[in-house]
Amino acid sequence: MRHLSLVALVLAACGTATAPEVSEAPAAHADDAHVAEHEEAAPAADAEWASFGEPMVSDNTVSLADLLDSPDTYTGQTIRVQGTVADVCQTAGCWMVMADGERTMRITMKDHGFAVAKDAATSMGEVEGVVIARPADPERAAHFASEAANPDAMPENTGAEMLYEINATGVRIKNG
Repeated sequence: MRHLSLVALVLAACGTATAPEVSEAPAAHADDAHVAEHEEAAPAADAEWASFGEPMVSDNTVSLADLLDSPDTYTGQTIRVQGTVADVCQTAGCWMVMADGERTMRITMKDHGFAVAKDAATSMGEVEGVVIARPADPERAAHFASEAANPDAMPENTGAEMLYEINATGVRIKNG
């Protein structure tokens, strides 16, 4: 410490920069190595799933069938849902359609902030995001149709006046 004080005094007297702040490291404890040895490592990436967007954090998991049965119940809520990917935007991967049998729901990627693999159709998908309702819009439907690989899967084809979709913050697609 005396040496550090002397260096600070000399630097101050010379009109140069002050001595850097030094903090002493805490003394090591005998059991530090033992604790580090038994700490769990961060979980490895899931090789079974490809992830896009933000990591999923919601515990509110809903089946796609339940969501499609009563979408008003979930409108405005952040949910997590699994289903079969029926179609993906072939231009940019910025939307996809999930299916439960013949029923489908559009998934859009929040703020076009990420994209999914364009070849994900027929894979199992998992999505997390906010359920939204929007009136049917023929121009928007035509835009989706122009980017679709499977236009028959479009939820806009049902003739419904109100359509429900998930504005996704995260998506996972099962590899394989």
